[in-house]
Amino acid sequence: MLSAAGFTAVHCHARPAWTDTYQNIYRVALQLGDPGPDTALAGLQSEARRRLPTAHLLRRVAVTAVSG
Repeated sequence: MLSAAGFTAVHCHARPAWTDTYQNIYRVALQLGDPGPDTALAGLQSEARRRLPTAHLLRRVAVTAVSG
């Protein structure tokens, strides 16, 4: 799609370690328990509950391209 949009030097790099990192962040957030007034932690825990069950299905990549 990027090439069709006029981008050149399009490269896609798999980053499998990112999946492990995200899963670990989610697990730690849930292990911290009640977030109390910490709205950032509460949000992360909510995200973890939604995404952790299917996180292993994601393929994280970094894509770079040059415009024009």
